[in-house]
Amino acid sequence: MEVSIATPCTGVCTLNKEKICIGCFRTNTEIAQWRASNDDVRREIIVRANERKAANQ
Repeated sequence: MEVSIATPCTGVCTLNKEKICIGCFRTNTEIAQWRASNDDVRREIIVRANERKAANQ
């Protein structure tokens, strides 16, 4: 499986009380799934993370 979607990790790697990274806005589950995910799943994770980021601004 070759994947091309880069990680959205910003290197902050700190989870808030909802277990969402304050740097990339992925959940701890999404972070754990990232390496095994194909591009379609990675795109879905990025969409959800971007929605969380927008809601926090």
